[in-house]
Amino acid sequence: MADLVPIHNLPNEILVEIFLMHAAASRTFSLAGTSGYKHRPHPRRALGWVSLMRVCRHWREVALATPTLWQIVDVNKTTTWLKLAIDRSCNAPLELYLHVCDVALDSIPLILTQAHRLRKLLLPPFKRSDLPALKILFQTVMPLLNELRIHLDIWENETTSTRISIGSLDDCFPSLRSVRLENFTVAWALPAMSRMRYLNLHNCETVDENLTFNQFLDTLEACTELEDLRLHGFVSTIAHRVPAGFARAVFLPRLQRLTISEPPALCRQLLSVIHLPPTIILRVIGQIDPSLDPHDTHHLFPSMLPEDLSKLPVIQSLKHASVENNNDVVVLQLWSGSRYSNDFASVILKLDCGLETFEGYMPHAIEDFVHLFSSAPIENVYVSCRPGEVHTSATWALLFAALPAVHTLTVSSGLTLELVWHALAGRQLPLLEVDEDAARAFSPVLLPNLQSLKVEDLDWSEDAMGYVLESLRRRARRGLPQLDELTIEFFRPTGDRFRVQEEIERVLPFYEKSMEEFAKRFAWGWT
Repeated sequence: MADLVPIHNLPNEILVEIFLMHAAASRTFSLAGTSGYKHRPHPRRALGWVSLMRVCRHWREVALATPTLWQIVDVNKTTTWLKLAIDRSCNAPLELYLHVCDVALDSIPLILTQAHRLRKLLLPPFKRSDLPALKILFQTVMPLLNELRIHLDIWENETTSTRISIGSLDDCFPSLRSVRLENFTVAWALPAMSRMRYLNLHNCETVDENLTFNQFLDTLEACTELEDLRLHGFVSTIAHRVPAGFARAVFLPRLQRLTISEPPALCRQLLSVIHLPPTIILRVIGQIDPSLDPHDTHHLFPSMLPEDLSKLPVIQSLKHASVENNNDVVVLQLWSGSRYSNDFASVILKLDCGLETFEGYMPHAIEDFVHLFSSAPIENVYVSCRPGEVHTSATWALLFAALPAVHTLTVSSGLTLELVWHALAGRQLPLLEVDEDAARAFSPVLLPNLQSLKVEDLDWSEDAMGYVLESLRRRARRGLPQLDELTIEFFRPTGDRFRVQEEIERVLPFYEKSMEEFAKRFAWGWT
């Protein structure tokens, strides 16, 4: 009777597809070249289908007899699954994701026996004491290897001689297309580099100490297959050879993503010579001098980009933006399109001083943002800063004046109310004054197309809603339309949170009716 049940009569090929779909449903992984992989490989969970072997004897027999089901293996606390996969995958290409250093070292003898059929090899961080084993690995020919990712930990008191030189990638890995190396010495040479689609060199050095910047670009320009390039501290190892007044144009026809982490002047130099498409995903990290005083330092973000911003055509497509102080590190981020669509483009700018914080640069960062992106068609903006970081309403007014197309604004100011609302009202005189002629005559209207406004983390005070109402009233008197949505979230101080919450709950309902004149939907709360 069991043979009459349709599921028992499925062709083996269909069963295998079911196994693979079951594994995919529980898998968390990122595709090569777009991965958030930093130090350890993301688990593929490719053997998530194994539980289906317990359904019946036939299913188990099909699984054991299908080598392709055993091609992709996560190696965690033991080598058990690796040994099974090697045995059951027969001669099918192998993809190995090793997550634990000690187990990875124990796995190297097994890996070497399968070098002829390795297709992917992603390894966990290794220590200096592991160098002998790693050298053996890099001296082994792996003709099918398509992707290699490996990280070597180097502590501050260790010298660069700790790095392993893997020489030319052609010698042992002729099929390599995707590489992430950290703290290695590598040959920046053809033809190996010209075959790369994903190339991530983090704190690496070139084998050739005499390599010039122009020679570096010669090799880079030959990388016509390159889709994702990430250089962290690599260009600075050759940058001292950049001649004054150097000019060149490098075309990478398939480039989709570019990450540069170098001193600002080198970021500018590299971005000035690489031709970037309008849909690029660009991330620039300026490695700045930690001795700089962020309060007295200006134009750090512009110093990272080309003086001629027309070299960044992506700016003209950016519709969403954020200016954030993220743990005292200021980040400017702009993007357009849906993150997973073909038209997605983004620009991320970040300052890295080698310290945990670079506190105090936020007002200058807003000025930098205006300088760089005032020509962009930005429609949605999020601004987040720490309490007391932006001291004047003039800074907010400068930002708002540069964003005439914005229809959605979220501000997490961490400040007293009047600074943001003064700027939104378009005047700097005390908001609660009633000089109507001055209110109408003062300055151009800011954010004329604003439809949705959310203000977070505002300090509560007795005059809180008075400032809000007066700001919106003055915008209305100047001919601005009613907002579609207004949301205000007040900050409750830790030591007095219940009193403040009680006062907000008592006062806010009296203002809800008044808000109907200025916003179709009004919501309030606290953080």
